[in-house]
Amino acid sequence: MKSSLKVCLFAILLVVFVYIVYPTNLSYANSENGQSTIGGIVVDGLKSEGMKAKIQEAVNQWTSEPITVSGAGAIINLQAAAIQFDIDGTIATYEQMTKRSWLTFWKSKRVVQLPLQIADSELLKVEIEKVKVWETDSTYKKVLAQAANLASHEIEADVKNMNVLDYERIALEIQPIPDNVAGLSNLVTVLNEQAVNPGQVFSLVEALGTEIDRANNETLDFVASMLYSIALKTNSEIYERASQNSVPSYLEPGIEATVTRNGSKDLKFLNMMDYAMQLKFTMEAGNLKAEAYGPANKQNVGIQVTRDYEISPRVIIRYSKDLPAGSEQLIEEGQAGFRVSVIRYSAEEPKGELISKDYYVPTHRVVLKSSKESEAEVSESLNYPLTNKPQLDLNGDGLADYDNGEEQQLRFPQDEKDLPKGSYYDKGGNLVTP
Repeated sequence: MKSSLKVCLFAILLVVFVYIVYPTNLSYANSENGQSTIGGIVVDGLKSEGMKAKIQEAVNQWTSEPITVSGAGAIINLQAAAIQFDIDGTIATYEQMTKRSWLTFWKSKRVVQLPLQIADSELLKVEIEKVKVWETDSTYKKVLAQAANLASHEIEADVKNMNVLDYERIALEIQPIPDNVAGLSNLVTVLNEQAVNPGQVFSLVEALGTEIDRANNETLDFVASMLYSIALKTNSEIYERASQNSVPSYLEPGIEATVTRNGSKDLKFLNMMDYAMQLKFTMEAGNLKAEAYGPANKQNVGIQVTRDYEISPRVIIRYSKDLPAGSEQLIEEGQAGFRVSVIRYSAEEPKGELISKDYYVPTHRVVLKSSKESEAEVSESLNYPLTNKPQLDLNGDGLADYDNGEEQQLRFPQDEKDLPKGSYYDKGGNLVTP
């Protein structure tokens, strides 16, 4: 009886000892699949060398792709290969945790899920820190956590509260929305709250993505022009910009811009500041307001548009038999053409930096005249000898036209339908005969 009591007491003490040494809430936690993993890689049943080879292969594959971190409109790609994994150290920890002593022979094998041990990477931290609208430390920890578990390469950054940042509006442009735009609200939604990182080249075509097909050409040009004006005022370096070569109803010549859907013409600029620049686009009371926010702009950027010279328009005369004799009608009012230079002044360029020279072709004055001669014109024409009449080479032989050796009175056809086959009036009002 005493012997049985001693055995029972020993068993109870042994169980108490095991529970003290190996707490149940930590030692044998169950996973969803009941398998042990390192960095998400199943390693059950593998010895050290096999375990290392399998994990190394997974690490090599994971580090072959960049880590994409995004937030508040900013996106950066980090080199996953810059992360140093301590595979040997992780395996040693795993073996220590799963090692069973003779006291636990009666329990099932311990199931653990270990993240890979990785070293701190100042390189990654510095890259994250460049985006001033992000919380550096918490975002950095997210990157390391994803890497330690060989998880997704897509990471959402922790964004700072913009209200507590020392940000202010550094550029503003407001223009009435033209009547012929379509799909403007779609583009505004995409561009609003976009962040341009320091040292980042911003591409309008890339930023709009597939939304570029939801707006017409007039809308694309309008938005590009507004953004170009903002880029100039923030002292951004202009990488690419194409002129419309015509004066729109908004902004002034030299400030407008155009883009194409296929990217053959794009608006690109580089954020030269040390801080991220945030764009804001809003539609208010028939106007489009474009803004840029950033740290206090101490450069006092100024833009000057100078008209270098003007070119007078030509007068194009067209004829119609439907107008009364001697009458004329103004079809289009002419406008002078000109070339402008855009110069930007800043603390870095106090003498001015030439940004662009744009040429805008003149709009010719078009007048429609009657093809019927008035009685006064006919009477006046009879007073001139035939030799003074205009002689026209209609047959293309290089000589004036004659009929049976007799000089004929020739006059220019007044209506284009009366011209010889293949002939036409050019934009300058000159008759062209093949």
